[in-house]
Amino acid sequence: MAYRIILRRDTSVNWIQNNPVLLSGEPGYETDTGKFKIGDGQSNWIDVDYYIGLAGPTGSAGPTGPSIDLTAVDSHIIPATGGVYDLGATGGYSWRDLYLSGNTMYLGDAKISAAGSLVAMDSMLVGGPTGDGGVALSAADGYLTVNGNRIAGSTNVTYAELVSAIEEETLTVGAYYNITDFKTCYDQPDYNYNGEPITTGNYKEAEISPIIVLAISPNSLASDAYQPEWPNDNIKYDVSFSRTEVTDNPAFGRITYRKDPQGNAFDYDFREVLFKRYDAYVSNGVYEGTVTITNTEDNTIGIVTGTNTSFENFSADDIIGILKNDAGGDIITYYEIIEIADDTNMLVRGRTINAVSNARLVVASSLLEGMSWKQSNIISNISDYEYPTFQFYGRCFNNISLNNTEYTEYREDILFLLPNNVFRNADEEFPSVYVDNLFGSRFRNNTFNDDCDANIIRDDFYNNIITNDFDHNTINDTFRDNIIDCDFTHNIVNGSFYENHFGDDDSDDFDFNIIDGSFYRNFFTAANSFS
Repeated sequence: MAYRIILRRDTSVNWIQNNPVLLSGEPGYETDTGKFKIGDGQSNWIDVDYYIGLAGPTGSAGPTGPSIDLTAVDSHIIPATGGVYDLGATGGYSWRDLYLSGNTMYLGDAKISAAGSLVAMDSMLVGGPTGDGGVALSAADGYLTVNGNRIAGSTNVTYAELVSAIEEETLTVGAYYNITDFKTCYDQPDYNYNGEPITTGNYKEAEISPIIVLAISPNSLASDAYQPEWPNDNIKYDVSFSRTEVTDNPAFGRITYRKDPQGNAFDYDFREVLFKRYDAYVSNGVYEGTVTITNTEDNTIGIVTGTNTSFENFSADDIIGILKNDAGGDIITYYEIIEIADDTNMLVRGRTINAVSNARLVVASSLLEGMSWKQSNIISNISDYEYPTFQFYGRCFNNISLNNTEYTEYREDILFLLPNNVFRNADEEFPSVYVDNLFGSRFRNNTFNDDCDANIIRDDFYNNIITNDFDHNTINDTFRDNIIDCDFTHNIVNGSFYENHFGDDDSDDFDFNIIDGSFYRNFFTAANSFS
């Protein structure tokens, strides 16, 4: 039987388009060129060289044709006929990179140009014809147009220019305005030991962070705003806040509400505002005997007389506390000892001397650094600190203060527009967690320094310092003037609960209490749990 061998064959174009891998030793023949290749079992068609046989005799020279030396181009390269010739071809015949010293390319009637490091086009079509789901984009006068409809864009203005446009009623309704010089400016709340406002040195300015607002009439703006630095925050903005409320310094409007992606929502710009803090003291023990303290003329030196006391166990510069036995003010006032005469007589000093009689002397067991919203009574303690609302922001979730009216309008009885809340971090290595706290009404002057979870407080909640877990509490009354240096968990308080200073001298907690009454002026300390 006779066998016929037929080579694998195709046109040169089809070989390039299909680009197969020939087996090792397998020939592939181009029917239109007469050339062929032999595969190596690995390379695609276009990567295999044509087979070249032995050289034959040299033929006679033909006429010299034209040539182009692209390394010596000194003029424009212009095709002989427009719209006929290509640069490169399909099937792998492509130029690699294109380098241009100019800044413009033309694709038919469309122009693409460079604007610094950006690419500029007058318009573009995305996704095919507009009738088939494509989108035509263009921009003019700071606005983006989609399929002929103008959408969000913004006009850059300074705060002064925006206020002028509002006064002159020249805002464009539906237009967005980017306030390029916006920054949070505020009067930082500050208080002396007696809780009286300090009104010098309060003015603070944050860094510039532009904010975008929407005109809803020729002279008014929508309350919702947008801040490019924090694109996922929900923000409300008040353009009328042009001067701070206490020091009368310049402001650029005011953020009156901010909610972040972690669910934290407060009625001020908690990302920028810093609150002032001072040192405080806490007591967990009581000395024997009672004391009486009287003022001197300058009201900073106190004469302390004791009954059944042992003052000689103290030293000059020691800090002691005197537990008050009447209403008003701190339940414990701390003083620095100046001089000890004997076991029943000594001199102390403080920013204020609170005269009391037959009071108990208490142990100043711990210094709470940076925990107090007001100055310490200790004159030699001049330390002060600044903290944001969340000292360790990454572990704070769903903390909400529903005080919308409280911090919107200036009130003389409060003086400062801002509250004074700081969620302190107890440990840099093991940061504190603040989760799911809901605070109502006034909620002022508090500092937390550990886990503070799932509390609902819908009234005043004033002047508290809490340095441990404060969990699962529902407090529907004032609950003010407390320093809590124990865990204090699972409590329900539906009464006033005034002026308490809690504290263990060990790690035990104050747990599982239900207080359904006033529970006034208590100072509690113990060596075990009070449950």
